[in-house]
Amino acid sequence: MKKLRRKLQRIAKRRIVFIDQSNIELGAKRTRALCVEGQEAKVAVSQGQWYPKRVDMMAAISYDDVLGIETSGPTKRRKEKRKGYRKIDVLNFIRLRLAKKLPKLRVPNMTFCMDKALKISQEEVLDALKDGGCTVVEHVVVLPTASGKHLSPLDNCLWHQVKHRIREAQPHTEHATEQAIKAAFKAITAEQIHAYYRHCSLTRGQNVNKDLE
Repeated sequence: MKKLRRKLQRIAKRRIVFIDQSNIELGAKRTRALCVEGQEAKVAVSQGQWYPKRVDMMAAISYDDVLGIETSGPTKRRKEKRKGYRKIDVLNFIRLRLAKKLPKLRVPNMTFCMDKALKISQEEVLDALKDGGCTVVEHVVVLPTASGKHLSPLDNCLWHQVKHRIREAQPHTEHATEQAIKAAFKAITAEQIHAYYRHCSLTRGQNVNKDLE
């Protein structure tokens, strides 16, 4: 992992794009509450905590912005007869959403980073981008198992910020949860993303263009 981090550190940060998937419990509630001192806070729920319905989310970020966010609730998954994101779903997101966004950044020779959970190869990602008309991505990096927690700004720890905002909104329905997810991503600033890149030790200095030297 140290070798891969050093490799990413040598790339100008505006040339690195990250994509990742996560999920949150449908109608997620706040994780803290007030109660009488010495007593345990109790929350009424409609189902056991081990069987929660969830909303899946997939997002991609560049150094300065969120490039795309997609949600998939239980209704959509039942309709499509799937349990979660599949390889084809991720490749479609790359081909139909990201392939159109990346050229607009006007950044050449980009590096595309993702985890290996769905066993998507570098060639499949490049083919999906080319099929969507994107030719600015030069390299695809498939992060080793468990390394995303250390190397990906999405996994460490932008997802945490997004989920915290969703819980604060306290959505009660599937639609409201999906809207809260999109609102949470819309509220993310470039400065916050920069901080997550630094948190993952990807930025060596304050001037990101210096990394080209």
